[in-house]
Amino acid sequence: MGALMPSPAGRAGKTDERQRGLTLIELMIAIVLLSIILAFAVPSFRTMLMNNRMVSHTHALIGALNLTRSEAVKRSATVTICRNSSNWLNGWTILTGSDCTLSGDEKELSRHAAFEALQQVTSTASSLSYSRKGDLTSASTVLFTFCDERGGPHARAVQVNNAGQVKSFTTKPDGTALVCP
Repeated sequence: MGALMPSPAGRAGKTDERQRGLTLIELMIAIVLLSIILAFAVPSFRTMLMNNRMVSHTHALIGALNLTRSEAVKRSATVTICRNSSNWLNGWTILTGSDCTLSGDEKELSRHAAFEALQQVTSTASSLSYSRKGDLTSASTVLFTFCDERGGPHARAVQVNNAGQVKSFTTKPDGTALVCP
């Protein structure tokens, strides 16, 4: 290896080294390109987040319905899932027994908090009770509709038939579009 050479700036004030870094024009072009890319990426990222949140909420309810059904079969007794307050949007509670009150030897099995970022969860029932055989104690099918700020085209539905089976849809079971009130 050779000896260290003095810097060229030390010789008669001349320099052969170039400045390293960005000019103002290069920086402005980079900022413009970045903003163009973000203009396309941010809205699609937001849509992806909203879609994932909607799927997550429907799966939470499906899991709770399946838990209610399996607890009814396991305990060989009626188990009920009840909405918290006046809307399923505020969450639910799973209780042993056939009504939404704790009395006697009935107990709370699970509780789910209110949903965030949803505008509405509508249903044809305020509670569902599963019999010891795993079917609904009511003879009718129950439909839950999940809506966010985007409305019907992005809504999701969960249906529980009278046999207690749970299905998820992006349209009504008959194929018609979901409606958000």
